[in-house]
Amino acid sequence: MYHYSPVGEQRIFIRRWGADTRFGIVLEQDGEGSIVVVEVEPTKSAGRAGVKVGDVLVAVQNVSIVSSDLTEVLDFIANRCPRVINLRFQRLQSS
Repeated sequence: MYHYSPVGEQRIFIRRWGADTRFGIVLEQDGEGSIVVVEVEPTKSAGRAGVKVGDVLVAVQNVSIVSSDLTEVLDFIANRCPRVINLRFQRLQSS
């Protein structure tokens, strides 16, 4: 069993190009309800901004998504966010 403790937050701004809502990350909801990055494409926006596998998405457009369902978050990003999206991640470290 791994225990995680926060080591810092990272805020990134990603520009959306047209209808493309992919930023080079794959998100999954873990058993505790956190939305976690499980895959990063290093050449896409999020990878170039420094997002890493294991980072936890905690806010979109300065709105906390800590208790939100992954489907709701993805819908919000795809349909209600402007061209530049503000994402905030919590970087976790195993202890």
